[in-house]
This record gives sequence, C-alpha cells and structure tokens, in this order.
Amino acid sequence: LNAAATVPVGIPARFEQNDFETMEKNNHPNPVFHIGQYVFDPAKNELQGSGEVVQLNKKENAILHALCMQCGNVIERSQLLEENWGDNGIIYSRSLDTYITTLRKYLKKDPSIQIVTIKGVGYKLVC
Repeated sequence: LNAAATVPVGIPARFEQNDFETMEKNNHPNPVFHIGQYVFDPAKNELQGSGEVVQLNKKENAILHALCMQCGNVIERSQLLEENWGDNGIIYSRSLDTYITTLRKYLKKDPSIQIVTIKGVGYKLVC
C-alpha cells in the first residue's frame, strides 16, 4: 500500500524540497496538496473541494502541479510552456492562457486562492 503524503501549499520552497526527498525515501512519491479549501491529488488528476471532484486533464494537472510546487513564487511563462509543450511552446502560448483561465474557474469558490498573472513574466499561485 502506497499512501499519498500531504503537503500544505504555501510553505517555503526549501522546506518543500526536503519534504519531497523525505516522502520519496518513505515511498510517498505522490504528494497531495492542500490549496485553501481544495485538495489537489496530481497522481489521480483530481481537484476536490466545495463538495465537488474535478477530473483534470493532463495539461491542467501539470500546470496546477507546477504552480503548487512553486506556491508563492513566480513561475515563468516560458518554463510552463517548455514543460508542457516542449520546443513548440511559443506556438501554444494562447493555450496556456486558456488553461490558466480554466484553473482559475475551478478554484474560484475559495476567494483566498488566486493565480496571479505577473505581466511579462509568468504566474504565481497565492493562497
């Protein structure tokens, strides 16, 4: 049995890295993130909250996971594009905007959570 570990979003990045290393050593490779009133399970592609379970598609899952891993810090747009679309990232720039808009809609019931656009740079998950 391989239970998922729980990681609160918003902890310092250095602590997150140490926490992930510990989880991997203890057979917990798939953390579950608490984002305000939501629970995000990247291994299941699920976002739970407000009595609903949203099944995320592959891109939504990858983008939300990247934002959670860098919670409170800016993640560059170019990094999200490269990680999700590879060398063709520039071609899919508007697709990233659409996925961010969709994630914002999923998280909108908790006003303490925001995916903030940092103009000309990227995005930041604030919660």
